[in-house]
Amino acid sequence: MVPENAWLNTPERIRRAEIKIGQLLVAREVGFTIPQTVISNRWDAIRASLPDDIILKMSAGILYGTVATDAIQVLYTTRLANDPAKLPMEYNPFPGYWQPYLEKSREWRITVIGDTTFDVAIYTAEDAKDDWRSQQGDASKVTFKRDSFPDEQRDKCFEFLGRQGLKFGAFDFIEDHDGKITFLECNPNGQYGWLESLLGLPISRAVGSELARIAEANAAIAK
Repeated sequence: MVPENAWLNTPERIRRAEIKIGQLLVAREVGFTIPQTVISNRWDAIRASLPDDIILKMSAGILYGTVATDAIQVLYTTRLANDPAKLPMEYNPFPGYWQPYLEKSREWRITVIGDTTFDVAIYTAEDAKDDWRSQQGDASKVTFKRDSFPDEQRDKCFEFLGRQGLKFGAFDFIEDHDGKITFLECNPNGQYGWLESLLGLPISRAVGSELARIAEANAAIAK
């Protein structure tokens, strides 16, 4: 068995950190701005608490298999009008995360390994703004650029991970036209290979360096 202090993120801590409502609570504690959020399967709660322009996000990941076909299905962030005339009011809504739709000038993917961050700004065409992942293979609609995330926000990323006992996290943020940055989520086991390929970011090297540092620290303790 691999000892807990030898991991970047232990499997158990990853499982705990993937719970989205827990992420929002920790994000608020460290000082991030978070979206107003309703977790419900009742239209009256959604209608009463949120504005006219809303989004639906899955409560736990985006990949689901069907029993009949074992096919993988994906529901990306979905934009809806919070209007009884446009909603299927005769059915209970999906019990996901319901939030206001946030206008954005750009988005951020901040990958943190130990005390190192890799900051990437994301620019999207109008038809890719709901969820850039649905169009990320089209460079005319989604563009990734190396940029500098504000130091104050970066420090909150470190604190966020520290509170959850993590050394790795892939953060997603929205920045509006006034420069206000809003926390969306943090994937404790997020992907980063495409950013290495597109932008030449040495993220894998940073992961290796952090694991080596952990091994050296553990060896020193064992002596």
